[in-house]
Amino acid sequence: MMLENVYLFSPVVNDGIPDFPKGTYDYDLWWQEQRKLCIKGYSVNGVRITGDHYFYLNFWKIKGKKSQGRLRKTLISPRFIQLDFDFFHEIEKARTAGKFFVITKARQRGFSEKLACLAAKEFMFFAHSQTIIVGGEYEHSENTMKMVHRGMNSMIDTEFYKRMNPSGIDFSWARFRDPKEKEYKGYFSELHCMTAKNNAQVLIGKSPSLIIFEEAGKFPNLINTFNYILPALQSEGDTTGFAIIVGTGGEMGKGADQLMKMFYNPASYNMMEYDDIYSENYDSTDSDRKRVGYFVPAWKFLKVDSNGNDLYEESTNILIKNRELKTSDSNSYFNELTQNPIYSEEAFLISDGAFFDSAKLNKRLAQVRKSKELSTRGQRGELIWEKQGSIITDIKWIPEETGD
Repeated sequence: MMLENVYLFSPVVNDGIPDFPKGTYDYDLWWQEQRKLCIKGYSVNGVRITGDHYFYLNFWKIKGKKSQGRLRKTLISPRFIQLDFDFFHEIEKARTAGKFFVITKARQRGFSEKLACLAAKEFMFFAHSQTIIVGGEYEHSENTMKMVHRGMNSMIDTEFYKRMNPSGIDFSWARFRDPKEKEYKGYFSELHCMTAKNNAQVLIGKSPSLIIFEEAGKFPNLINTFNYILPALQSEGDTTGFAIIVGTGGEMGKGADQLMKMFYNPASYNMMEYDDIYSENYDSTDSDRKRVGYFVPAWKFLKVDSNGNDLYEESTNILIKNRELKTSDSNSYFNELTQNPIYSEEAFLISDGAFFDSAKLNKRLAQVRKSKELSTRGQRGELIWEKQGSIITDIKWIPEETGD
């Protein structure tokens, strides 16, 4: 669907916040309507954006370059792009269906900003909510949480802002207290920034309404960490919390296999599932094909028109040309494939300095993961290398369900 006149989806950016005196009927009515639109969504000429998308376009601020002026980034309102339109609709579908969400994507598509926006909205709109951003390394969750606070601070003069005590990167609590009073008041919603490094049980005791797993491709104990928090995301047979797991092509490390398991087996983890239409070998008539998680190829938001619609042919031509220019350097070519994947398999390619052709091995592994027949044919286990000094004398295979 090609969208037109998308500037109409940002009425607050276009017209500004009315200068009604605080506490008046008009003031309260306007902010009540804005809250409703941020939850229910907003329609223009029969086309609807979700409430999350409306909040992102009209109240969130991201770092970017203004169309005019100095060539330095500053805080600006996000522009409308098709990538965001699709993403926020799929997030809404998942929450409505009681499903979780796993994403694998190209680099530099602004997802940390979108995730930070979702975290801030949960904190500011829903009393007693608990939002957690967790990473395999602290820096991965910390970076997104800093965006959360920057975005909320840009709304300090709005009715959505919540006073906090304490207010920190690791933990923030939406509450305040008059110096003359003993009791705290406020929303009592919580924000947590955590790392599961060396501790898959770090989330035990938490009960999140929203949890974001950042840089899942570098999250070695991703599945165990997810499984430990899973009971807290459900209550009496209903899904009460929402999990988003996101990994980036070209930034896959020791946790890539964990993310790959979830991406290629989304139903096993109650994740939204999709036909793998971005697979290099996609065949809609193949009855053996498996469904996968949400994939964002590199051609999305590479070249767009004035209304934010993706220009597929122009974008793919650029990607293919870039690959052709780097074919003489295997490392550069490999990085180009993984950081800017056209096909879903390419996002999971891992270069670890191995002797064998990692690209071919990873593509074959992806084929095995996606095929119902192939994924049950193999046997998991451990290879034991027996040595005398530095000489390998024998190799033994030990079947083991949790093996590599």
